[in-house]
Amino acid sequence: MDPKVKDKTGEKKKPKKMISMEAKHEIIAKHERGVRIIDLANEYGHNPSTISMIIKQKEAIKKLQPSKGVTIISKLRTDIHDEMEQLLLLWIKEKQLVGDSVSEAIICEKVGTIFQDLKRDVTETEGESSQGGEGFKASDS
Repeated sequence: MDPKVKDKTGEKKKPKKMISMEAKHEIIAKHERGVRIIDLANEYGHNPSTISMIIKQKEAIKKLQPSKGVTIISKLRTDIHDEMEQLLLLWIKEKQLVGDSVSEAIICEKVGTIFQDLKRDVTETEGESSQGGEGFKASDS
């Protein structure tokens, strides 16, 4: 949220502080070791209700396997996003190993190609679920 945005009283709103997945895992682990919610709230600088919500969602948080480097999980994020990131990272590593340069424009183009391939694969798999679809084939471009 933009810190310049004002609430109904005309006061500036504080920017929303996001909690990283790593911090959420730390909070859950500390709580399981007996640290009180109020102490965790003070340590992490958040409202106790925020810490309580993390504790209530601990099973879902523990199940999440975000891609390397992902710190925040969006509700809009799908499995396709994770698979796309993993395929893109693999493609970038392959390009670097053979000494090819990879510009931002090339990466953006590849992301679009990977996403369309994954989307098409999901659509085909849903339509051919009884026939067993082929699966995703990464392009060499």
